[in-house]
Amino acid sequence: MKKIAKTYLMIVIFLSMYHCEKDSKTEKKGDTIKIGLLASFSGGFVGNDTRRAAELAISEINTAGGIFEKNLELISADTKSDPDVSPSAAQELIDKKVVAIVGPQESGTTISAANTVTIKNKVPIISPSATSPEITTLDDNQLVFRTAPSDSFQGEIAAQTAMIKGFHSAGILYIDNAYGKGLADSFQKEFERKGGTITAIESYPDMTDEEVTKYQFDNGIEKIFKEKPKLLYLVSYPADGAKIT
Repeated sequence: MKKIAKTYLMIVIFLSMYHCEKDSKTEKKGDTIKIGLLASFSGGFVGNDTRRAAELAISEINTAGGIFEKNLELISADTKSDPDVSPSAAQELIDKKVVAIVGPQESGTTISAANTVTIKNKVPIISPSATSPEITTLDDNQLVFRTAPSDSFQGEIAAQTAMIKGFHSAGILYIDNAYGKGLADSFQKEFERKGGTITAIESYPDMTDEEVTKYQFDNGIEKIFKEKPKLLYLVSYPADGAKIT
């Protein structure tokens, strides 16, 4: 938790200073700087751990004197891991006068919130974990950031490692969202460029943890194993990845 909090501490300081530097001449008088947190508290991701880490970062910053002699206030909104929900959650934070937003966590919710709400409202957001290559190409007016590396890099390294280890054929099973497709595409492109063979590609729907417990992955897995790959490249979240494994 301390390691996660350190990441959030750096993110929150960056966003606070970004705002204060950009808008110092028009800054409204007040005792606090409101920072938004967009995360999934009821969907399929680790939103509640994220909130605790962010709260710890805020507490440490305020204890150390705040930013420009102002305390930070964290205001949270639930994306439910749903790209259709994240824009309204982002708007909820903006309506509460946050100056910047940490999150969302997932690529799909980040892209949706940015394209629909945050960019046009000129509110900067920074995700700690959204990795889709699509984020790099957003027309974002320099308002969308992330601290995690792009899947275009992550997929390449995974493919190179597989080849070095002697796995020259692979099947791909990925979660069907911006994160899953981006990483699967990156892996496939580099794996084939290196001379490897992709024997089969299957996807499964993006689900909540509760839905994952009821979902049967057998069909997609059997299709992949039927082609006898030497390696299964799995792109998943914790709950679905554990069940598939």
